[in-house]
Amino acid sequence: MIQRTPLKATEGFMDITYLPLYYQNVRSIPARTDLRNRIKYSNYKGLCFTETRLCKEHDSECYFPRNFNVYRRDRNALGGGVAMLVHEDYKCFQIEYVNDPDCESVCVKIELQPCPLVIYLAYVNDPAKPNLLLKHYDLIRQVIVKETDSRVVVIGDFNLHDIEWNFDDTDTFLLPQNIASHTESVYFQAASEFLQKVHDLPMFQLSNLKNISMNVLDLVFVNGTGDMHVSKAPVSVTLNTEIDHFHVPIELAFEYITVEEVRSTDDFIEVFSYKSANYERILQQLESINFAAIFDRMDVEEAFDYFFELLNRMIIENVPKVRIKRNSHRPKWWTREWQQKKNKRDKTFKRKPKNAMTSEYAEALIEFNELNERLNKDYINQVQQNIIEDPSEFWSYAKFKKKSSSYPREMLFNARKSDQPEEIVEMFADFFEGLYDKDELPVVFDEVYGEESDDVWDVDLTMSDIDKAIRELDAKSGAGPDDISPIFIKSCVDGLVWPLWILHRKQMELGNISSKLKISKVVPVYKKKGKKNDVKNYRITAISSIVLKIYERAIQPKLLGGISPYITNAQHGFRPRRSVETNLLNLSVAAHGAFSKKQQLDVYYGDFENAFDKVLDKETTGGYK
Repeated sequence: MIQRTPLKATEGFMDITYLPLYYQNVRSIPARTDLRNRIKYSNYKGLCFTETRLCKEHDSECYFPRNFNVYRRDRNALGGGVAMLVHEDYKCFQIEYVNDPDCESVCVKIELQPCPLVIYLAYVNDPAKPNLLLKHYDLIRQVIVKETDSRVVVIGDFNLHDIEWNFDDTDTFLLPQNIASHTESVYFQAASEFLQKVHDLPMFQLSNLKNISMNVLDLVFVNGTGDMHVSKAPVSVTLNTEIDHFHVPIELAFEYITVEEVRSTDDFIEVFSYKSANYERILQQLESINFAAIFDRMDVEEAFDYFFELLNRMIIENVPKVRIKRNSHRPKWWTREWQQKKNKRDKTFKRKPKNAMTSEYAEALIEFNELNERLNKDYINQVQQNIIEDPSEFWSYAKFKKKSSSYPREMLFNARKSDQPEEIVEMFADFFEGLYDKDELPVVFDEVYGEESDDVWDVDLTMSDIDKAIRELDAKSGAGPDDISPIFIKSCVDGLVWPLWILHRKQMELGNISSKLKISKVVPVYKKKGKKNDVKNYRITAISSIVLKIYERAIQPKLLGGISPYITNAQHGFRPRRSVETNLLNLSVAAHGAFSKKQQLDVYYGDFENAFDKVLDKETTGGYK
C-alpha cells in the first residue's frame, strides 16, 4: 500500500506536502459498494493493486469510484492482473511505450512539481520463468532512460522469496544478502541478475516489510531516496478480513510542491509530520545502542543531554517535514464548491453599485447562503453523531465558534504598559516570578520528617510501569519544552522503555533530577475576571517535558496506593475521579435529604480570593498581605 498521513494535499491546505499512495494485493476483495466508498473517502490519492483477477468483462466502476482515473492490465485467465488508480485532481496519463505481452505491468505518469512522478506497477507470478524478470527490467530501463526529469517508482509483487534485505552502510536503502550461495538454483540466478541490473540503473530498494512467512515479496524501487518514505500501512481501504497476509500493505509518500507554493510561501510554516515517520528504522537504530554502557560512564546531566540529542537527531533524520498554513479562517465545513460560490459572491459584490442590489449579486448571495447553511448543518450532525468516537472534533468546533482567545494588543502591569511582544513577555515573567519565594536554605528532609518509620515505603518504577505510562499518553497533546511530540514517543515505545528506565534509576541512585526535566513551557491563561489587558488577571499553565510526564504517570498510581488509606473520603481535590463537581454533588444530596425531612441544614462555604497570589508589603502591614 502506498500512503502518507492525511494531509488533504489536493484541497489546497498544503503547499509542500505528500502524494498519498496505496499498494495492496487484492485478489480476495469482492466488488462491493462499501469498497468503492472506502477508496473514495480515504486519504489516498493514488492506489496500486496486484492480483486483481479482473478481465475485460469486469467494469472498473464495479470496483473503483468514479473520481479516480483507472489504468488496468488484465489477465486472460483468472489470477494476476494489475490496476492503478490516480485521483482526478491530478493530471496523469499512461505511458504506452512500456508494454510487453509477457509482463503484467502498467506505467502511469503524474504531473507534479518540481518533477513528475512515474509509477511502474508490476506483478511477477513466476520469477523463475525464463527471462520474465529481465523483460520487466528492460521496461524499467526504458522508463529511466526516457523519463530523466521524473521521480520513478517501481512497485509490485515480484515474488522474490528467501532473500534477506539489509541496509547499506549509509542506512538509506536495502541490499539483498546471501544470494551468491544459492546461484545453482534457476530462481536465484534469475533473481540475482535482475536485482543487480536494477541496482545498476541505479534504482534503490526501500521496503523490508516481511509477510507472515518472513519474506519480502512486495518491493519498492526508487531512483532517489531523499523524498521517499516507506512504511507499513494501517488498515484503511481494505479490512483485516480482506488482507492477504502474504502481502504486507505498504505506505509510500512522495514529497512534492504544488504550483501555488511556487507563487507564495509567506503564510506557511514547516512542521514535522510525525505520523509519516520511518519508525521501523528508528526502532532499529534504538535497538542497536547499548544505553546501559553509555549511561554508566556519564552523570545525570550528561546522560539526559545525550538522550535528548539522540532523539532530536533521529527526528531530523527520519521524520519528514510538511508545510502548513499559519492560520486558516476557513470553516470546518469548507469545500471547493463553498470556496467557488464565496468567490463568486465577493466578485459580484465588488461589481455592483454602492448601496444598490443587482440580480447578479442577489443570485450569488442566495446560492452561497444556501450551500453554507446546508454544509454547516451536515457538519454539525456529523459531529453530534461521532461525539463519542471523536470528542476532539467536537471541542475543535467549539473552539472555532468561541470568541477570540488571543491576548490584547496592549498589556499593563502595575504602572507599566506596552504593546511590544518582548516587553509583554517580561511583564508576565516578572508577575509570575513574584508569586514564588525561593528557599534561602536547602531543605533537609531528615530534619523535617525525622527518622524513618514503618509508614515510609519505597516507590520503585519498573519497565512495565514506564511502558504503560507511555501508552497512556495523549497522542494529540502538544510538545513540551523539549519539542518532542507524544506521537513520536508512543510510536517508539518498544525502543524507549529501556533507556528511560535506566535514566530514572540513575537519578534515584544519585539523588539528582536532571535540570532538563525542571524546565517548563509557561503559558498565561486568562482567569475570566477583571480586565483582560491586566497581567495580574492571568494564571500560569506550565507544560512540562514529555519525559517528566512519563515519570509522573508511572509513579502516580504507586503514590496513590500508598497514601489513599490516610486520606479522608471527604477530600475531593487532586484525587482521581474527584472534582469540584463531585464535592458539590455531595452537598446537593445532603441539602435535598434535609429538605425532604424538613430539617435545618447549616452550611459554611468558604473561598480564598487569589489563593495562590502573594504580595510582599512590609511597609504597610509588616508582613504578607
